Amino acid sequence: MTPDDEHTAFESIIKDFETHYNSGPEMFSSRYNFDKFLDTEVRFHAKLLKVDFEKTKAAVIAWVEQNHAMEYSLLT
Repeated sequence: MTPDDEHTAFESIIKDFETHYNSGPEMFSSRYNFDKFLDTEVRFHAKLLKVDFEKTKAAVIAWVEQNHAMEYSLLT
């Protein structure tokens, strides 16, 4: 997989995150829910798109820190 392919996969997974967030931001209701979301939804999509889960998780968390800083800060 090329770095561009990997980047495209990360963007797709982040769009999925936003879809879930817009349907109801339950992933931010507790640290447990956030971690569970990462372990189920992000892992599922990483496997589907054939990208490394740990790298995907790090990319999603970095994106969340930038775009949902308030909600994320309440989890830590």
